[in-house]
Amino acid sequence: MNKHKSWYRIGIGLSGIVLLLAGCASTPTPAKDGKQEASTPSAASQPEKKAKTILLRIPRVTKESVQFPDGTEDEYTLYTYSPDGKLLLKEELYDAASKDILESREYQYQGDQVIEKRILDGQKKLKSRRVYRYTNGLLTEESQFDKENVLQARLTYQYDAQNRKIEWKTLDASGSVVGMSKYYYNGEKAPIRTELYGPGGNLELVISTTYTEGKKAREVFASPDGKVEKEVVYRYDEKGRLLGQTEYSSTKAKLGSVAYEYPADASVPSRELLLDGRDKPKKMVVFEYAYREESKVIYE
Repeated sequence: MNKHKSWYRIGIGLSGIVLLLAGCASTPTPAKDGKQEASTPSAASQPEKKAKTILLRIPRVTKESVQFPDGTEDEYTLYTYSPDGKLLLKEELYDAASKDILESREYQYQGDQVIEKRILDGQKKLKSRRVYRYTNGLLTEESQFDKENVLQARLTYQYDAQNRKIEWKTLDASGSVVGMSKYYYNGEKAPIRTELYGPGGNLELVISTTYTEGKKAREVFASPDGKVEKEVVYRYDEKGRLLGQTEYSSTKAKLGSVAYEYPADASVPSRELLLDGRDKPKKMVVFEYAYREESKVIYE
């Protein structure tokens, strides 16, 4: 068991949680009735839309288990939510063999927005914390403090008129920019080009992203002069569920891949397989879920 845990699984799990919570953070608002007053014969001939209430089953991850290829559990993470199941309150990472807690993360909210994250060690002592600030509902600043409450770094975010993120800066404690990302769009909600800049403001990496039917299909990582460094290809099933992603080198050699397995009627994966370039399993992640129900009114 590696004592120097990177929490790489927490990062992957939390990204999934963020997606789930993004869909769970607010109660769906019924659409306006499509019925119109008959002002003209053409308007009067329009059929009246009828309201229909549907019941949604919204999943949330409750446990994430990282296992070796033989099924031996290495570590696991437990997730705790608010009583209504909408807000993630705590993540706890455990060593599977000893059952000792290695690290935990606690979240505080104002409404449905995270305003502080506290990272604690296995003895429940504060390691660091992050404070989040919002403008018009959008995250605009993240401040990182060490256990002594000394500012270590700040992250700032800028958005366009459509509330799409267009810039992300990382500043050190003195306010100097140590890194920056810029995002470019072409009618998509997600960026088609991402530029990463280093401490000196020099462009270091360009990520070009293509989409198919609104889903990410391919990412190409290239140097500023256009030389491809690596490529990631995504694949989906007929239901639109992500089946996996494969990473290739500049010479098209396979570097590794991730595959997802789903129960037949589920929208979220039950297992994630991490494979090396020869398709040999490296790790396996098993997910457990709980569901909450939410009613939604639709008009058809």
